[in-house]
Amino acid sequence: MRNTFLMILVLTGVMFNSNVLLAQESKFTNHTEGGVLAYNLNFDEVGWSVQTFNGMRINSNLAIGGTAGFEKLFVNKIFKYSIIPVAVGLRYDVPIPSLRRVFVGLDAGYGFAWEKEPPLEGEAKGGMRVNPEIGVKFELGEGKTFMTFGLGYLFQQFKTEYTQGYSIGPGETEYIIYYPIEDYLNKQDINAHRFTLKLGFGF
Repeated sequence: MRNTFLMILVLTGVMFNSNVLLAQESKFTNHTEGGVLAYNLNFDEVGWSVQTFNGMRINSNLAIGGTAGFEKLFVNKIFKYSIIPVAVGLRYDVPIPSLRRVFVGLDAGYGFAWEKEPPLEGEAKGGMRVNPEIGVKFELGEGKTFMTFGLGYLFQQFKTEYTQGYSIGPGETEYIIYYPIEDYLNKQDINAHRFTLKLGFGF
């Protein structure tokens, strides 16, 4: 919990600095993305993500700031979780002329578990998240507006605790007679690994 508050404090400072720099158009930058989160290339347990990065340019290639958004994650083909990610982020344009359209992004922070489906008696707790990305960047017109297409990896950690009824299976009747169970606590420590495919716009 202490680490969570520390992360929020750092992000608050980053966001504050970004707002101070709003008047300096040459330094403020935004990169908003939306796309899918999938378990594998067959798009099993596919979810979706929307996020926005706001920051300041340290130089013509590097920007540092904060990222926030909203995501839906599917786990074990049954459960659906809503995650609110809050992270420190960076965006880097590769300065090599032959790779001038390539960008690299990295977001690291905390994902808050907002809700879960199907509804169960219990709670979901968020955890650490890391989301590196690489993609291509296309300038739109003569201004600073651009479009991106990125491929990345998402690691999201969270926990769930809930109670549910115990269903009697074949051969368990005798056991239930001697050890009656009305419900039991189910705990899950989830390390979600997803690849990300996102389309973005920015300036």
